[in-house]
Amino acid sequence: MTKKEIRKRIRELKQQREEIRDKALISKDVQEVRDFTIELKGIVKEIEKLEDDLEDITDEEKKAEEENRSNMPVSADTKIPANAKKVGFDRKAVFHPFSTRGSLNADNSIYIKRDQSFMDKVSEPKKLDLGKYVRGAVTGAWDNATEERSVFTTGALGVVIPEVLSAQIIDYARNKSLFALANVPMVPMDSNNLTIARVASDPVFSFKQEGAAQSDGNTFEMDSINLQSKTCYGYASVSLETLHSAQNLNEIMLNVFSSAMADAIDKGFLYGQNGDTFAPSGIMNDTDINSIVASNQYYNDFIKAIGKIRRYNGEPSVIGMNASTDEYISLLHDSNYNVLTEPKVYADMQKIITNQLKEEDTGSDAIVFDPNAMLIGVQKYLMFEILNSSDSNIKEGTVTFRIYSMVDCKATQPKHICKITGINPATGD
Repeated sequence: MTKKEIRKRIRELKQQREEIRDKALISKDVQEVRDFTIELKGIVKEIEKLEDDLEDITDEEKKAEEENRSNMPVSADTKIPANAKKVGFDRKAVFHPFSTRGSLNADNSIYIKRDQSFMDKVSEPKKLDLGKYVRGAVTGAWDNATEERSVFTTGALGVVIPEVLSAQIIDYARNKSLFALANVPMVPMDSNNLTIARVASDPVFSFKQEGAAQSDGNTFEMDSINLQSKTCYGYASVSLETLHSAQNLNEIMLNVFSSAMADAIDKGFLYGQNGDTFAPSGIMNDTDINSIVASNQYYNDFIKAIGKIRRYNGEPSVIGMNASTDEYISLLHDSNYNVLTEPKVYADMQKIITNQLKEEDTGSDAIVFDPNAMLIGVQKYLMFEILNSSDSNIKEGTVTFRIYSMVDCKATQPKHICKITGINPATGD
């Protein structure tokens, strides 16, 4: 097939994929939904193969072009046109790691898992120094920054942070996020709205008499939820003096920006933002998830939360808690002040500490869940730009860093999630 034919076929398959997804959402027939799933997997496999074929053709064309260029005789008076494109770094002004291509495997698994990194996904996975890049881009001082200078580029609004550096910030942010550390699945969003199916009730099967109609229990109810990308946004200004002189610029920028973004996203995914519709609705605000008011009796509340989820055939594997709750649990002891041995059901859980879970006078919150009971939609995971041409920047001698993300998170199986409220060590034994 030619490139044109391959592209046409890919477009047709993607259209089929969307049509089948729409049918699956409204279907209430279990077997039909299963058939749709199998068909979708086949389409995804075919799309991936065609995209690989298209990439191979493109690579072969580039290789042939380079060979032809290298074999061309070059005379001493050969001139290079002034507008000729230099060979080297050539990137778009934005970094979008969750592109459609390669985002979902045939088994609909996520694009990147907890034990992977975005650095593994970029085309030039070399370790560069963000601080050196920023200092060189802003001040023109590229001392000991040859590799950073080789990827320097600008966009319409200012300096562009290339993907090899953006990936570092994303990996730092993921290592600080409850949802990323828990390995909650992610799906790409080609637009700001994605409708997905959610299980409303499981079918109940039973034995039946030969030749007799089964009386009840086979209804498999599904409803739908919408992932609507919400923009998490922030900016900060830094003085030129700091950019010129700070020796630890790389570590400061990576930690500050990644922490701020991870904290904001975690808080939004957990609680939303004061009921604002332009923020995520918040998993903890979902009225369909399980809920427990803490009794503050040793490990009882966590074990009860696990039990509630298991009653709905869920298998939780993660407990999210804040630092105060972690301290309280770690200091549990008997009357002789011997530290208690953790019950196995609790010890087997992955514990993730995030201070985005509330701590108030009435007590703290915690959450117990199966990561596969949630879904994160990603339209743009992280965008990072340097702006230094505004009037305020010029007058103040500052550079502004803008960072934002367009994401959403919803529960797909709310009964496989349980929140615990009112955890208060002072009320326990």
